[in-house]
Amino acid sequence: MTLQSARAQLELAVERTWSAIGELVLITLEDQPTAGSLAVADALAEQISEIQGDLAGVRSELADRTDLVEALPAVMAGLDDAALRYWQRVRAHGPTAQLRDATRRLGGSWPGWRRSVEQSAQRCEQPFTQTAAALQVCCQEICELVRSTPYDQLRRTS
Repeated sequence: MTLQSARAQLELAVERTWSAIGELVLITLEDQPTAGSLAVADALAEQISEIQGDLAGVRSELADRTDLVEALPAVMAGLDDAALRYWQRVRAHGPTAQLRDATRRLGGSWPGWRRSVEQSAQRCEQPFTQTAAALQVCCQEICELVRSTPYDQLRRTS
């Protein structure tokens, strides 16, 4: 694999994650029942919007920079932030249990909405995993380039 093909793989994986989170945003915000209001649902929607913001920053870095090595620190930070927020604030037991309890208490169409949100959140897992794997491939390709570059050339460029 080349660095160019690794970057293409990363860009594709980021777009798939962006799309999956976009679906989750729509379900969380647009499909939310109008009867009543849940603070826990609003908090979840805010976290998902933050994930979308993290991914928007990653997409922007990849689009704005032709040199992946220059873009990589910001890309890695954005993906780390998005993944951490996804696992801790959306998929973790605490937020999930709070949402289940609150929607069960409120009843009506809230439990059905919650199930849709949980299913959509689960569909984000594979894109996040694929994005992490693609990022790893990029790092491996960069390391391979450094390893194959003669030491005296590396010293002259630093």
